[in-house]
Amino acid sequence: MPRHSIRTALTLIAALACLQAGPAASQDADRLTELRKAALARTNASRQDAGLGSLSRSTVLDDAAQGHAEDMLRRDYFDHVSPDGTEPFDRFLDAGGSR
Repeated sequence: MPRHSIRTALTLIAALACLQAGPAASQDADRLTELRKAALARTNASRQDAGLGSLSRSTVLDDAAQGHAEDMLRRDYFDHVSPDGTEPFDRFLDAGGSR
């Protein structure tokens, strides 16, 4: 799967993560939901082009990603690994995922 497709989708989600904190939180949450759907559709299109199966939405992953996006905005960094060394699987477990 092209890394630029994933990077573009993740960048858009991270950029809009702060919307939920604004005065029009309900409307912003709707926009974030639509953005997540679009990112998933784009990722699945890339996966299909590569002969891979589709992914489906996960509330646990949404929660982990949202928390990480908010952390990146709050602490001014952009990376899969947080400044304290927390990695994606750690965030997945913290959000309620299982091994």
